[in-house]
Parts: sequence; structure tokens; C-alpha cells
Amino acid sequence: MSKPLGTFAPDSPAWHDARRWRIGGSEIAQVCGQSPWGTADDLLAAKLAGPDATRQPSKAQERGTALEPAVLAWVCAREGLDLDPAASAATYVHDDLDWALYNPDGIDRGGALIEIKTTADRCAERGWGKARTDQIPAHYAAQVQWGMGVLGLDRCVLGVLHGATNGRPDLDLAVYRIKADADLFRLLTGFGRRLIDRLNLARKDLAA
Repeated sequence: MSKPLGTFAPDSPAWHDARRWRIGGSEIAQVCGQSPWGTADDLLAAKLAGPDATRQPSKAQERGTALEPAVLAWVCAREGLDLDPAASAATYVHDDLDWALYNPDGIDRGGALIEIKTTADRCAERGWGKARTDQIPAHYAAQVQWGMGVLGLDRCVLGVLHGATNGRPDLDLAVYRIKADADLFRLLTGFGRRLIDRLNLARKDLAA
């Protein structure tokens, strides 16, 4: 259901070009109103403005980027996953929706999407349920459903490195398993199509 768009160095000009006029996994929660970090209007404005070379990553983003390879390896070892490094490094678009993009943290040769998160506190207040369930925050649920839909995969293994659970310090790894939901993906693509239509109209106005 997907095709590789290419393999890009993170934050390179080509990486930004591939994403600017598309909707990626880290953006879909904003599009459908589930993100704690911004709205669809914020995303539209950012895409029209273009990448900000002076933007600095947050401490949480720096932490996640630095720890992701180790946590990914830990999840694969614990869950018996067979990581495909080449497939995991690529950026993909949906076969029928060229604007629907996804860059996975990992793809298992057995057909699972692998995603990695880090959080200071894996607490119920932030939407985290028990490990080994599919009870994850709504914005992450939107992201992984987007990923499975774009890639044509039927399941996701989400590994979460956390410093505490409901306020109790316990540096550890929790694993969640989420199944693809075709109805939810269709709902997300509906939200996505509306934003892309707005984006394309705004692009025409800029070019006029």
C-alpha cells in the first residue's frame, strides 16, 4: 500500500522538502485536533512558512533522538523482532495518497511497525494504560494508526522508555501492541484531505 519516497538525512533540505507539502506521522494528531503541541492551523502556517533553520529542538526531542537507537534495539531484543534496517530508514508515501507520508522508527521483517517513545512519567493522566495493552495517548494512537495505514501493516509494537509510572520512579521499558484500525485510518485521511486542500489553495495564493 506504500511506496518508498527515498532515504533522507534527518533535518537535511531533502528531508524537509519531502515533508513540507505532505502530512507525516508526527503531524496527523495536530490535523485531527488531538495534539497537545499545536492545532491544524498552526501546522498549516508552519508549512506555508517553510522550515525554520534557527529552530532548536526541545530537551525532550533531544532526549528522544539520542535514546531512540538503544531503545529500538532493546524493544527488538525483548519482543523477538527482526529489524529491517534498510526498510526502517526510508520515508514512505501511500500508494493512492501521495500527500500521506510516514517515516517509521523501525519495520520488522515479520510485518510489524515499530515505534519508540520516551517519557518522564508513563502516567494515566497523560493517557498511558497498562503495558501490553493498546491504551496509549490519543496523539500517539493517531500517529501509529497513520503509520500502519500508510505502510499497509496490520500491527504496531510501541516501546516506551519511562522514568516513572504514575509518579513512582522506575526507569524501565514498557511495550504496547496496537492493531490497525481501517475505519480510524479513513477518518484520519478525511481530516488530512481537508488540510491538504487548504494548503494547496494557500500555495496558489502565494504563487499568484
